[in-house]
Amino acid sequence: MAETKKGAGTIIGRLDPVWRYVFWAYLAFWAIILVLGGVASVVFGAPPAVMTAVVILGSWSPTIVLLVMLRSPKPGMTIVDFYRRAFRGRLDLP
Repeated sequence: MAETKKGAGTIIGRLDPVWRYVFWAYLAFWAIILVLGGVASVVFGAPPAVMTAVVILGSWSPTIVLLVMLRSPKPGMTIVDFYRRAFRGRLDLP
């Protein structure tokens, strides 16, 4: 019997890890902007400082998703190893 991959039955589970990251990054961004921003402004009548914080959190959502998903595409890699590998050629790190 053939083994099935985790999440192989879902559309998202069958996507390439890069496309899965893109999907989750967009979903997190719009959830933060629409849900947090909408609730903060409509329900609570948030001041501009709170809305600015929601925008800043939304702008960091792709990075947050990358850090959460790092173990999925690269199971044995740490965050430090990921950044070292990503920027080694450009920063000339040992």
